[in-house]
Amino acid sequence: MADWQDRTRESITLIAPSGVEYEAKWSGNPISMTNKTATHQFPGLAGGKSQDLGMGPRQFELTLFFNDEQNSDLDSTAFMEAYYQDTGDWSVIHPTKGQITLIKISASELVDPVNSGGLFAVTTSWVEQIRDTFELTSVQLQAIAENQSGNLNSSAQSQFVNNAKQDEPGQKQGIITCIGKALTKIKTQLALVKGSLTLDPKIISIGLSITNTLNGGVDNLIDTEVLASQMQQLIQAYGLGQTSSTTAIQMFSDFSSSILDDAPTTPVTENLSAIAVTELVATAALTASGQMALIGGITSRDQTITAVQLLLDQFAEMTQRLDEIQTLFNGQPIDLAYFSQSDSYGDSLLMVSQATRFLLRTLYGLPTQRTIIVKEPTATIQFAKDQYGQINTTDNQIGNYQTLVDSNELCCDELWILPQGKEVLIYQ
Repeated sequence: MADWQDRTRESITLIAPSGVEYEAKWSGNPISMTNKTATHQFPGLAGGKSQDLGMGPRQFELTLFFNDEQNSDLDSTAFMEAYYQDTGDWSVIHPTKGQITLIKISASELVDPVNSGGLFAVTTSWVEQIRDTFELTSVQLQAIAENQSGNLNSSAQSQFVNNAKQDEPGQKQGIITCIGKALTKIKTQLALVKGSLTLDPKIISIGLSITNTLNGGVDNLIDTEVLASQMQQLIQAYGLGQTSSTTAIQMFSDFSSSILDDAPTTPVTENLSAIAVTELVATAALTASGQMALIGGITSRDQTITAVQLLLDQFAEMTQRLDEIQTLFNGQPIDLAYFSQSDSYGDSLLMVSQATRFLLRTLYGLPTQRTIIVKEPTATIQFAKDQYGQINTTDNQIGNYQTLVDSNELCCDELWILPQGKEVLIYQ
């Protein structure tokens, strides 16, 4: 998953109500907010009743630096003139918060070019404006979805603790057996990215911890809260370093299907705890898919739609299969009943919804794609020229040839000649 350096930038863009765009350097400023409350006082009673009215708008302090070698004074003056004259909403692409809408409050310009080495600094204050049609940025949507994946892990963990009972003979063994099957499938069906040797010790360490937990602790019982966390960590570790959302979601989706195929189908006491394992592992895989939706590696709209469909299908299949297991226990006494996704359904639905929303938000900036079948042997560089434009030795134009090579994984002779009948993917 991308780290903070990939998600942030050093510059800030401010678009005035007139539509003129200003670019400045930015090093960091506080963002503050105040909650709105109303206090009601009553005759004859000490104290009062406070009502939470929700958070007020965020307040931004932005220090802007104009340091162009030739035009820093002109850039600073132009910005200050717009700040002084323009009335209305400013659209700001914030280095860490993405696109936000702000209303100006105050500004102070440092005019000391000699002592500042030609650097012009402007200190500004703003208050956030809720747009008429409020739309979260992709950065905000990503943060929300990442947070929800953590919420889903927590609710799935609580659900497992409640359902993985060890009161009756065979229930503990049911947990151990089902965990063993899941571990086997993890090893054979989940794959680390190439070159991720640093993850191997992490995987091994978690595996050893799971073995120790299964051996039992106090009263020889399994600590189900610890076990749930360990299984989630193990499964989701295979998402670390993945570079393609579509490929990674497909991997976790296939794994989830395989886990559900092995779910116990006989409504007996010992199987209740085993089913709890099945649900925990499948939900952890769904959480991993939601996390994979946020990593990028998608280069076209078709791939985005595919990733969305895979995620939705995985959630739908898991819910349907668990509901089918629940029907097996219909008519059983309450202590033998199984209720699918009793604590996690809402968080699962919300996580999938937010991850899907993020994917669709990124859709509009991506190209469409089409497949061309090569009619006759053609020089690869000529084919790239015909489809993408002029090819020469400049970096930006030779990149069209490289795009063709990378997107189609061309190698060997195909780097020079595309054979007749070759299917070639083109982005537009």
